[in-house]
Amino acid sequence: MKQLFDHGKKYLRNMSQSLFLESALFGALFIASFALFDLPLFYCGLGASLIGYAAQTRTSTPMMLKASGLIPINCFFFGIALASLYDFSPAFFFFLIGGTLCVPFVTKAFYEILSHWKLSPYIIPYIFAIWLVSLCAGESWLTPRTSPFGPEPLGIATPFLSMGRMLFLPSPLFGGLICALLFVFSPRRAIYFLIGTVVALGAASILITDSSDLSKGLLTYSAGLLGLGLSSFHERFSGKTIILFCVLSSFVTLALNQLLRQPILPLLSLPYVLTVWLAILSRTPRLSENLRRPLAPVKVAVFENVHFSKPQAPTVEESEKVA
Repeated sequence: MKQLFDHGKKYLRNMSQSLFLESALFGALFIASFALFDLPLFYCGLGASLIGYAAQTRTSTPMMLKASGLIPINCFFFGIALASLYDFSPAFFFFLIGGTLCVPFVTKAFYEILSHWKLSPYIIPYIFAIWLVSLCAGESWLTPRTSPFGPEPLGIATPFLSMGRMLFLPSPLFGGLICALLFVFSPRRAIYFLIGTVVALGAASILITDSSDLSKGLLTYSAGLLGLGLSSFHERFSGKTIILFCVLSSFVTLALNQLLRQPILPLLSLPYVLTVWLAILSRTPRLSENLRRPLAPVKVAVFENVHFSKPQAPTVEESEKVA
């Protein structure tokens, strides 16, 4: 019983790292919030994440990857993304289970490749898995759902709708609940989560001139998560830097949207991953304390009152020793 309780606690702590926290209580509330708003999404995400946690526990997994919980996190996002993009059918559950079983191996592969650049795969494995399903299945096997980006509400509900879209639930109430949970557990991260979303909404109103609800929704899709992620790093980014990268993510989103339009692939959270990699690679490493301190002045020896005696001729014994 104790072993089961320990596994449950580790699983919930892993799931809390979806929003860069490490709290079993937050992980439980985070998963339960899906059950309040969308039960099918909750079942798909919960089942996929449990499969990912079992694969992480039962197979050989690097300790750093196991501690970060990226395998159950990517499986969770794969489940809720697939459920939000396609209608339920026998083929859907076949791809859901098959894709979930593949996500742990994809995560390990990305981890091994990106470790050479000291980068984390974050949630790029689930995006890659969704792309594979989209390219392999297509509309002949799976029936696409309507776009999750609904009409933009006006006023204070707009940022919370964007937060819900990030988790495939376009609901202002759901986004507000997630933001409230973040404020309880980490006010600083919640503030940057909100700031990133608001900044992206401002960028959308400037960059998008055709009042396209779809395009505005895409611009705010990853900015909030980017602000949350950058504010959670151990070496903290300044507030101006976080806002700068949140604005940059809007341009990255527009570029990727044009790039992926021809193969008709979902954008998902790819702008967030690419922008956070750019932020990490462009970060200037801090100097060590020894290098930052000014050099101590060199002490020059001053010879005062030193008397030199005349050299004396060596004795016979010293000459024999030298010989």
